[in-house]
This record gives sequence, C-alpha cells and structure tokens, in this order.
Amino acid sequence: YLQWSKLRRRFADVNNVPAGQFNYTWENPGTWTFIIKQKVGKDSLKDLLYQPKPEAQATFKYTPVASSNLENLGQPIAVVQAGEKDFAITSLTQKISGELDKKSVAYDGLLVYVEFSRKNDNMTDALGGQITIDQLREIYTGRITNWQQINSKLPNLEIRPFAPTEPEANSKFIEIVLKNDPQDQALFAAKVTQWDTTRTQNQIRQEILNGQTTGIIGFGMISKIKGQCTGYPLAIVDGKKPAINPQFQQRERRPLKTSDNLCQHDDYFFDVNAFQSYPLGYPIFVVYPKDNSRPVAGSTFAEILTTRQGQCLLSKVGLVPLQPIPDDVNKYGCKSLS
Repeated sequence: YLQWSKLRRRFADVNNVPAGQFNYTWENPGTWTFIIKQKVGKDSLKDLLYQPKPEAQATFKYTPVASSNLENLGQPIAVVQAGEKDFAITSLTQKISGELDKKSVAYDGLLVYVEFSRKNDNMTDALGGQITIDQLREIYTGRITNWQQINSKLPNLEIRPFAPTEPEANSKFIEIVLKNDPQDQALFAAKVTQWDTTRTQNQIRQEILNGQTTGIIGFGMISKIKGQCTGYPLAIVDGKKPAINPQFQQRERRPLKTSDNLCQHDDYFFDVNAFQSYPLGYPIFVVYPKDNSRPVAGSTFAEILTTRQGQCLLSKVGLVPLQPIPDDVNKYGCKSLS
C-alpha cells in the first residue's frame, strides 16, 4: 500500500504535459504492437493513451518500426536518435547512446511452456513443473533432442522446440539463455521452428485432441501466453538459485502447481515480487532524448504510464507493474481508474 500510495492517481494528475502531437514507436512485431490493440473496457489501450490528458492538448501517436533481422534490432532507438520519433518504448536498450535517457515503466518477460492436459499430465509432473536455463540452452541448440535425456521418467519422445516470430522475444531469449554466444545463436537459427505463439499452441491443442503426446516446448511473450490453458508455463531455474514461477494462484497466493486448472483464468496473476527475480523477466523502458531543445514528451509519457491508472492499464493488457497492486485495488479500484 505504501509504494502504491506514492504514485500519482490518474493521468490528469501529471503536471507540465507539453502541448502538441508526439510520435513514438516500438519494434514490430513485438509486445507493444500486441498489447496496444487490447481492449480495456470498451476502448483499446491505443485509444486510451492517444490523448491521456485532453486539457493539455497533447496527443501521442504510435507508429511501429521493423528491423530487417535479429542482427539489425534496435530501429526504434535509431529513429529517436535521428530525430524521426520523439521517443520509443523498448526492452532492447543495449544500443542506447549517451544522448538518450530511459525510464522503466513496467516489466515484460518470456514464459516457457510444454503441453498441459488434465488427462495426461506426465510431462509437467515428470519435469516437476520446472526447467533449467542450461537445459533450455541444450534443447534450443539441438544438443538435447529426446525428453529422456532430461529425465528417465519422461517419454521416449523427440523434443520439438518452437520459438515465436517476434524478433524482440527471440533477442531476449538469445541474450538470457544463450548468453549471446554466436555458435549457439547459429544453432538456434538452424534448428528451431519459428511460429506465431497462437499457432504453436493450436498445434499442441490439436495433437492433444488426437491423443498424442506432443513433445513440443515453446516460449513467448507473457502477454500472448497468460490466460490460456494449452501450455503449462514452467518455473525457471538459473544455476543454483531456487526455481521461480512468477504466475501465482490468486486464492492461496502461491506459485503455480502442476495440479492447478489453468483454464480457470481468473484464478491466476503475476506476482510482482517474484517477477523481479524471474530469470526470463526484464524491464520495459521509455527511451527519449536528453536534449532540452525538444519537448519532454518521452519523460512525460513515462510519468503517465507510472501513475496508478497507467499501471492498472498495463497490468490488464499483459505487462507486470513496477510494484504490487494491492488486492482490493486490483479487483475494484483499477476499474474506477480505467
């Protein structure tokens, strides 16, 4: 409550919002291009953020930019650097120059999932509901190809690794899991099938309906995976640290178990404190020029997103807020702020 109470309540409470139309961007396809279309009530996030404080006569227009490949990521930052956009929202901050500043506004991350079936839960149970970073590296470089190489209790079955189509998500996986190793990155590109997350989950669902044990393992952005019950999101073990599953059961306020019914969507949430230590989690930043000759649109937009209203909205569309939202606020108070 103390952290939450320190935040400004609504967009209207942000001061010194400059007048004018401001243009911002994100990598396309990526998290923001997905969540900006999501509805909160009757309006999309894009509509709600276009003119967040009408009396200030400031509008924020979102235009995505695309990089041609993984090696050329970072176009959102490049266009801000060149003065073509006023600011960018990104998790890929390695190429930020000294002329730019950044402010975190939420957390994003990747979830790793395997098939989930109430009738056949041998896969998740034999894995203990978790997987290590080292095992992921071996799987996604083709060094481990059968599930029994991980655990003899698992079926004698080919491992079929899938990756999403978003360059941003793949870049974070390569950074965190493959440690940006060039050889491992080449093996990842050669051996891993890239499908849209929804297509991968539909494939798992179809194979389960056909009575198959799929052998599929996938990963993707949390905003595309939360609220579904086809894939079980595994806890992640990094070295000797305890396994962390940031997805919690609402009623008992505990991490996910393999016995939980994921199809009861309203029973689950992302625990902010757990997510801050989650190996596949990372912050999202607003990146903007330090140059005082330009209006402070980026830093102002960051202030808007970090109000209570902004944090509620971001949590509703699939991001994780910077601080826990008190239970009663999350259930009732966020509705009054939308």
